[in-house]
Amino acid sequence: MGKRFHGRPMAWLFPLWISACAYLTVNDVETGKSPAYPHLQPLAVNRPYQDVFREAVAAITSLPRWRLVSPGMEVGEIRAEVETPLFGFVDDVTVQISGENPVVVNVRSRSRVGKGDLGKNAKNISLFLDTLQQRMGHRRPL
Repeated sequence: MGKRFHGRPMAWLFPLWISACAYLTVNDVETGKSPAYPHLQPLAVNRPYQDVFREAVAAITSLPRWRLVSPGMEVGEIRAEVETPLFGFVDDVTVQISGENPVVVNVRSRSRVGKGDLGKNAKNISLFLDTLQQRMGHRRPL
């Protein structure tokens, strides 16, 4: 029989187990489309498209271990690579920018190897969105 905490089964472990499963089985995360990370949502910005695109490129080039692969203003897509510090694994990040008033920024981060990313792709997206908003003088809602 399992250990008990104050006479009840350790039900408090269940949410931890679910979180651990996400870290070990998810290696592709996208804003608004990843059930394991419901807090990661597309960013809507009331600024001109060109300004948002320019700031997104600048945000990528300012981040350590991030490398700009291809900025495509005409198609509204920016591709980047992020190298993990410990083993040098590479994650692919795609930023899609579309619309006008508001301009919508969607981000996808995907590991090239492995079945789980230990939350790294979600962190990539959060870091990029936070950096972009700082550059534009906005704060992301909590």
